Amino acid sequence: MSGHVEDILMGEETLFKNIAAFNPDYIPENYLHRESQMEALALCLRPALKGGKPVNSVVMGSPATGKTTAIHKIFEMVEGRSEKLVCAYVNCQLYNTRFNIFSQIYQHIFGHIPPETGVPFSRIYGEIMKKLAQEGKALVVALDDINHLFYSKNANQILYDILRAHEVFPGARTGVFAIISDIEFRYMLDKNVSSVFIPQEIVFDPYTFQEIK
Repeated sequence: MSGHVEDILMGEETLFKNIAAFNPDYIPENYLHRESQMEALALCLRPALKGGKPVNSVVMGSPATGKTTAIHKIFEMVEGRSEKLVCAYVNCQLYNTRFNIFSQIYQHIFGHIPPETGVPFSRIYGEIMKKLAQEGKALVVALDDINHLFYSKNANQILYDILRAHEVFPGARTGVFAIISDIEFRYMLDKNVSSVFIPQEIVFDPYTFQEIK
């Protein structure tokens, strides 16, 4: 019995060319059937590469339509080619408080998480925005499954923190890609947020039978 179990654990034989393809964070090398959505995302990022602000976007589609993969792909392309734009991805199912979300952005910029105790939020926030302003870099934050921020009642505050940073840190250029998988979900924003969050909608339709094939 134990020999058979060992064979299963250590055996080399597999039906799958790449078993990692089943991991939720797997990014395929050839990413098909999403060219128009990738182009729309690129158009939202392009102004930031030329010294302007990124265009905010709402990326909508039911689960497993390629939204997260598209964001990872476009962020990789941008950060591989340009020093002018910082692209931070945050999964709001895992991180849904101001402190947690800005700790993730901080890690992306500084290469390490800020201390979890004894440091006020305002200091972490200030260090992020000062560094971006000093280096002349724009920031775009992808908030994946942003509906979780609405469930925890943190959405307005976090969007406000990101999008109105320029009011406290002149020269800060910031944008948000809000990713929504629950297509029935309707969000309501406070006036002071909706006046700066005027997003481009990018829709990911379900894959057709032919595309799946």
